[in-house]
Amino acid sequence: MNVAVVTPHHDPKRSMFLDRLRFYMSRQTRKPDQWIIVDEPTNIKPDLTYRVRIGIERAIQNGADVILIMEDDDWYDPQYIEIMVDGWKRIGKPPLFGIGYTIYCYIFGGRFWNSQHKGRASLMSTLITKEAALKFKYPHDTEVWLDMAMWKIAGGKTIEPNKAYSIGIKHGIGMCGGVGHNKGFSRYTSDPNHNELRKHIKEDLAWYLKLRQ
Repeated sequence: MNVAVVTPHHDPKRSMFLDRLRFYMSRQTRKPDQWIIVDEPTNIKPDLTYRVRIGIERAIQNGADVILIMEDDDWYDPQYIEIMVDGWKRIGKPPLFGIGYTIYCYIFGGRFWNSQHKGRASLMSTLITKEAALKFKYPHDTEVWLDMAMWKIAGGKTIEPNKAYSIGIKHGIGMCGGVGHNKGFSRYTSDPNHNELRKHIKEDLAWYLKLRQ
């Protein structure tokens, strides 16, 4: 089975996050068979859907059976790909698969939000099969909420593991899409000492805290 990872990379101002993702990829217990970073210049703004669409198309052309979306600025546990692929198999290989909750941490000022999704996963922790991707009718290339459009596919299933295998890092650096990059987002809980982040990513916390300097 050919497992592909697609990463949309929007903005050179976020190159340090992409470098960090390369580190996270290097320590994965299950390496992808292909990793496609879509980083070429485009006049489309915002361009998330465009980059994901292009990346998935390239992955399928290169023989992908399943595609994971891993965003360029988020944190991933070393077992992330392994857990996603094994969980997808265990739950019956649905067309769409992902983690049914997301921990979002805003690293400037210290805030977090534990989001329970209803029947879906966030884009950063979504797996789609080749068959589902070929049938999927993409929204406009400038659509920001691509994950919601994808999860309207019938047959998607999620799991809720008892530890965090991915965390949405919010920061407001460069071109950003989600509302969580706004420090005033109403659903955030104040966490000035980053205790929520410390609980999950002790070994990587120092790297994120350096960004505040």
